[in-house]
Order: sequence, then structure tokens, then C-alpha cells
Amino acid sequence: MKIMALPLPRAAHLVTTMRAAFWMFAGRGAGLLWTVFIIHQFGIGSYGTYAMAFALATIIAVPIDNYFFVGSVRSSDEDFRRDRATRLLVGSTIFVLGAFVYPVAFVAGFGIVLAGGEIAFNALQSTWMRAGRPDRLMINTTVRQTLCIATAVGVVVVGQDVTLEQACIGYLAPYLLSILYTLRLLRTDRPQWPRGRARMGLLVLDAVGIALYEQADVLLLGLLIGEATAGYYATAQVAATAASAVGVSYAQTFHEPLRAAKGHPSAGPPPRQTALIGLGIGLCITLTGGVLEVLGASDQLWGAFLIMSVFTALRFSKHALTVVLIVQHRDAVRVATTFGCIAIKGVLLLTLAVGLGWGSIGAATAAVLAEIVLVTAYAWLVQGSAARPADADADADPVEVTS
Repeated sequence: MKIMALPLPRAAHLVTTMRAAFWMFAGRGAGLLWTVFIIHQFGIGSYGTYAMAFALATIIAVPIDNYFFVGSVRSSDEDFRRDRATRLLVGSTIFVLGAFVYPVAFVAGFGIVLAGGEIAFNALQSTWMRAGRPDRLMINTTVRQTLCIATAVGVVVVGQDVTLEQACIGYLAPYLLSILYTLRLLRTDRPQWPRGRARMGLLVLDAVGIALYEQADVLLLGLLIGEATAGYYATAQVAATAASAVGVSYAQTFHEPLRAAKGHPSAGPPPRQTALIGLGIGLCITLTGGVLEVLGASDQLWGAFLIMSVFTALRFSKHALTVVLIVQHRDAVRVATTFGCIAIKGVLLLTLAVGLGWGSIGAATAAVLAEIVLVTAYAWLVQGSAARPADADADADPVEVTS
């Protein structure tokens, strides 16, 4: 049985990306309202605590999920279905374990439960992601996000003197739908152990690096400076990351042609088009920072927004370059580059945010400088691969090309 793939004509990539962007921004808009609600209801310090818990969830989920994510892009249909079943089972198990930790330690418990829920939900979404249809994927994601937020807000509205911990139980409750669906899927698809220990270890290491690179700064700010500073930076980071996430949808529309071309960059996102779209999205974050300044927001908030607008444009290009390197099976160079940038970002964060006392503005500056290094390295790798033969990765995982 084949997984239905819906390849797109090249002219449709932007249209599909725009559809995905519409639904993604609808979900991100709901997330922004949720952020404002937390800050208004519980205070900026509580949002900093929530941001730390959310960062922990990413650090847990990404390393575990990365093997399955990468495999869903480039593995055979049979392996994809069996990996999807394993992915659901793993996510459900983590979700249950986190439920026991939640009453004892909120940050750890929320992080573990959310990580398990996201892994299970991503497994259910993976068919659309594999087929290069981010528009369908984002519709489901937006519905799930809206349902989580509505449930959490409902808990606060209905209850009396509700705490952040109690509200977040409502936020996590809808993930149970993914967990329950696991039982149905496991009746038809048999889980399998991950294949290729060396490659699996490399992908886990890659994901650990990604999670640390993207979320460790929030945790460090909260621990070394304070929850308020972490909250300011996390607000700007969430907005910049959300805006740049359009690049994920854009890159996903090239999954099918890149698999067919065995990863040759000519079948991937056009560099000039990618750069122009990224600059346009970065401008949106710049305007947001300007509006916050006019409204009298803290310098630590609107200043971080202005700086992170550059990060937004860079991150959009990074997403487009990453999909090419993934299909090319160039995992080792991605891991080395990521960990190198973690070291750079860590030194800059400690120097600018902590040592010089720049707070969230220093953290944003560190994020931009590290991202410049990362995108430059990725661009050099992809540009160099244009001269490589299509079958250069002889030892790569088998790829089934569908049409």
C-alpha cells in the first residue's frame, strides 16, 4: 500500500505556501493572544516560567522526534508507516510519564507532557508533511492550537483563583485526542525499531543541537538574570520564530521534487525568491517593534523585536537551505555546524546579555550573530553541492521516489 503523495507543479509552490501561511498565522495569532492572556492574568514572571517550560518541551521533543521527521521525508512508504506507529507509541508513553511529574514540578511536568503530545500529534500530521502539503498540515495544527488555548482560557474563566499550573492542564488536555487515536492506528501499522544505529545517533545528536540552539538561551536568561528578562526575550523570539516559520511551509512544498532529483539544489527553493520573501517577513517584525515603542512598551521588549527582525529573515532562508541538506543526507555537516553555532551563541549570550547587562537586547543580538554564521555555512554547503553528482551519497538511506 502506497502513501498518497500529492506533488505540486513548480508554479504552485508559492500558492501552497500562502495557504499554509494563512493558517499558520491564524494559529500563531491565537498563540499571541494566549501569550497576552498569560501576561495579563498571571504576570510577566509567570509567562517567563511558562516560556521556560515550553523551552524544556522543545529540548525533550526535538531530539526524540528528529529521527522520525527526517525519515518521513526520505524513507520508503513501508518504513514510513511503521515509523509513524512507533512515533505515536513513543509520544504517548512520554505523555503519560509527564502526567506523573506534573503535580510535583510544573516546569518539568509541563515540558514532558507537552513533548509527548507534540510527538504523537506530529506523527498524525506526518503524511501531509511527507507529501509536501503544508497547507493541509497547518489547518490541522491551527485547529489543535486553537482548541488548546480555548480549553485553557475556559478553565480560567469558569474556575476561581485559577493558577497558571491549573490553566495549563486545560491547554494540554486536547492532546489526549492524538493519544487515543494511537490505539486505532496501531491495529493496522506495526511499530518497528529505528533502523541504522549510527545514523539514528547522528540524527538524535542533530536534534539535541537544534533544541539547545533554539531554546537554551531562554532557560539561561531565566536562571542567570530573571524570569522577567526571559519573558521579554521569549516574547520577541516567539514572534520572530513564528513569522519565519512560513519558511518551513515553503520548504516543505519542495519535498517531492527534491526526492526525485536526489537532493540536487536546482529542484529546491530558488535562492533569490527565498531571500526576498524572508526580507519581507522580517520587515513585519520590524514594524511590530516600532508599534511597541509607540505604545510605550519596555525598551527590553521593543528593542528585542527590532533586532530579531533580522533573525526572522535569516531563519526563513535557513529553513529553505535545511530541506536541501536533509534530502541530501548530509547530516554530519549539519550537526557540526549546529554545535559550532551553539558555542558561538553561548559565548555571545554570556558576554552581551549577562556580562554587559544588555538583558533581552543582548540575547537578541547574540541570536542574530549566531544565525548569520549558521545561514552562511548552510548556503556555502548547498551552493557547493550543485556541482556534485546526484548519486553522491552512496551510503545514504534508501529513498523511494513516488510520482
